[in-house]
Amino acid sequence: MRHPEDQPVYSPSSGTRKDLLESVLEQERAFARRVQEEQEKAFAKRVQEQQQRAYMRRVLEEQQQAVTRRALPEVPKEDTPPDTPEDVPEEDEAEGRRARSADPQRSRRRSRSLNSFTDSSSTDRSRRKSAPGLTTEEKTKILNQRLQLYGLKEKTQILGDGNCQFAAIADQIYGDPKYAPKVREVSVAWLRKHPDFKLRNGATIKDFLQVEFFPTWEDYCDYMASPGMWGDHLTLTAISELYNTRIFILSSVEGADPCTTIVPSKWSEGKTIYLSHLHELHYGSLTPAEDFTL
Repeated sequence: MRHPEDQPVYSPSSGTRKDLLESVLEQERAFARRVQEEQEKAFAKRVQEQQQRAYMRRVLEEQQQAVTRRALPEVPKEDTPPDTPEDVPEEDEAEGRRARSADPQRSRRRSRSLNSFTDSSSTDRSRRKSAPGLTTEEKTKILNQRLQLYGLKEKTQILGDGNCQFAAIADQIYGDPKYAPKVREVSVAWLRKHPDFKLRNGATIKDFLQVEFFPTWEDYCDYMASPGMWGDHLTLTAISELYNTRIFILSSVEGADPCTTIVPSKWSEGKTIYLSHLHELHYGSLTPAEDFTL
């Protein structure tokens, strides 16, 4: 057995301590590199998001400038209803009302149809609320995050009374959601007149009629003309064509592109209106956020 005095002596000058220090320093340098890489990735992600928001802001500003250069529909006075677009002549609607009143059988069929459609709509809404999936609070959170990302905010509070799609569009076009009944009236009149309107994919607008709920196109139009009935993709198409305006919709929908754009057939770098869509629940009217900065 070795005598204690014969054991190797650990001294600062020995290679053992030097190697240990080098190992510790190398570990610290590796840790610092990982931290720096993570910080650079996080910074790059923030820059990318900011650039995306800045691009969306520039697009919105350019579109608003284009709208300013072109003549917008004049905002009506307090007691003056908005002008009816030229594509929906009043005499056609009057003729349609006279034809319906002259056919009692048709009136009774319409009454029965509307009752069944109203019941179906109520059942469908109850089913939507009870169906598994995101809660209203979760959908609202997702929509608010997307609004912030795109630099948008709510322009006017829109009531959830079944007329929200038409009210939001009235706010965008006429500056006041109270003109929702007029927007509904002229859009339904356009739908009555153009059941064979061809979409970009070659289909007609009537091809999307849900025949299990609406036996005829006229039944659907009668239903949609009733106050409180929810607007759909067909009414949005009618409004886009009727007012010759592009419609940009930012939705809370899951698992898909949150942005939907409806472009009229004769649109050329003109008006654009901005809507929010709380999926299966509500439409809102949007405007660029004032505090949006890069």
